[in-house]
Formats: sequence, structure tokens, C-alpha cells
Amino acid sequence: MARGLGRDGQDILLSTEENYTLIFGSHRNTSLKVEKNGLPCSVVKGIPQMQLTPADFCFFWIAYDQGTFRVGGGAAGCDEYMQWNDEDPIEGIRHIGLAAWDNFMAYRNIRRIPPPDKGVQNAVRHPFVLTEA
Repeated sequence: MARGLGRDGQDILLSTEENYTLIFGSHRNTSLKVEKNGLPCSVVKGIPQMQLTPADFCFFWIAYDQGTFRVGGGAAGCDEYMQWNDEDPIEGIRHIGLAAWDNFMAYRNIRRIPPPDKGVQNAVRHPFVLTEA
């Protein structure tokens, strides 16, 4: 948390909300990385689909359910690349950052849909899947 001085001389409190960031193609386009509040939590190397190229759009999905992230490609729930569980998940998460360190990446057609393989009967607080096509 930091303090800044506003235009009218009043103090402004600057803070960053707790967050997760998923980095596609990190470590020179070789890995998929998860960060929590800017700190590395999981790095999965050797996923060919994480070698991104600006010439192609790829389909990815991200599922989050009670502190567990699953990331894959293609249709939601298919071709899972990684799974990571946060033992101390952020309560009431509202944001997930998407990034690509070494390459420019454009996102389009991002949707929020029910979690794959769980259906309506799953009574968790904040389940969601982001898909990108």
C-alpha cells in the first residue's frame, strides 16, 4: 500500500487488490506460470501449446474453483495442461490477470461459463471458466 498526493493536495491511498496472474508463454515462451500477488506459485515447462506465435490464435480455457486452477486448450475442460491448488486461496476473488511476458498477445472472445464436468449441482462460491478463442 502506498500514499500519493492528489491534484487538490489530498492524500490518495493506492493499493492493489489481491490477485492471481496467469502467464502464457513465460520464460522465453516455454512455460505456463501462475503468480499470486506477484509471487510465483507454479511453473509448468515443456508444454508445446505454450510456445505462442503471433501468427495464430489459440483456444485456451481457465477454470477456477475454490482455490484450484486448471488450464487447458481447446473446448472447456478438454486437453488440460496444468492444475494448481492454492492452499490459502484468495477469498472473493474478482480478477485474474492474463499476461505473456516475451510476446505480444491479444485476447478476444473471453467468456465466463459454468465449470466443466461439474454442472449446476456444484455449490461453490466462485466457480468460473474463462475461454479465449
